[in-house]
Amino acid sequence: MARCRPHFPEEDALFSACTSNWASLHPFPSTEPWAAEVDPLQRLARALRDVWAWYAGVESDLELIIRDADLAHELATAIDGSGVVRAAVGHALAFETWRSLVRREGLTTDASVAAMLTLVDQLRSAQPA
Repeated sequence: MARCRPHFPEEDALFSACTSNWASLHPFPSTEPWAAEVDPLQRLARALRDVWAWYAGVESDLELIIRDADLAHELATAIDGSGVVRAAVGHALAFETWRSLVRREGLTTDASVAAMLTLVDQLRSAQPA
């Protein structure tokens, strides 16, 4: 780290450079294909499979650099712009949810996606009209 100090006088600048480099080596899945899905639950299913496959590839790194991110904003808005459904979509897309279901509990990706779709669909159905 001392070698980097002259180039990065502030710790934030060093962290930003490191995370930018990491992100360029491990790009997040494109969200464009998700927009092609007309059905909101199918859009979520595709997003979960893409995001969770990315998590599987970068799991050990993410354990060290987990940081807040608004992964679900666009997707959640398409399903339900606020409230409990949006929270469920955000939860479904979270790294810790994937790690809990797939790594700790041993579910397959397909079973985990199905569980999250059921959760979101049930919450949508329970919403007042």
